[in-house]
Amino acid sequence: APIALETLEGMSLGVVAVLLSLLIMLTGGLTSPFLVWLVLLPFEGALLGRRVAVVFGGFVAFFGIAGVAALEFAGRLPASRLPEPHMLLVGAALLVAIAQSCAMAIAAQERRQATDAALEAGEARYRFLAESALDMITLHARDGTIRLASPASSNLLGFAPAELVGIAPAALS
Repeated sequence: APIALETLEGMSLGVVAVLLSLLIMLTGGLTSPFLVWLVLLPFEGALLGRRVAVVFGGFVAFFGIAGVAALEFAGRLPASRLPEPHMLLVGAALLVAIAQSCAMAIAAQERRQATDAALEAGEARYRFLAESALDMITLHARDGTIRLASPASSNLLGFAPAELVGIAPAALS
């Protein structure tokens, strides 16, 4: 049986967290220039469009940092493999992380805009159908009052659509 997409996305986030954690362990632990990359895992989850992916991204990033910290405080990390001083690497890693977070934010905005456009197109189709139908079409609030009525209400009931808004259907009899 095929593996569900949500499972594959979660596995991908987990694998990236493990790889980043290993890189961080080999390059100075909590002083590694690559530590900032774990912060981006929840953003990766956001691009997947699911709240659970964001939470999972935060969860694996937290435990990646916690694992590195625990190993460092226990004295179990190897010496950094980066040449000293590595401030240029830290600066470069931060600049690339900033660029990556900007790209993620842009992608999230584009996804939101695409969703809004699809919603607007669906509303336009509904409005066209409602305005073109010979039958009366109404949209009701939870309490049963009319929120929207199609133009056919004028011919069928003698009320303009705006006159029906806020009225309960029982009040029309």
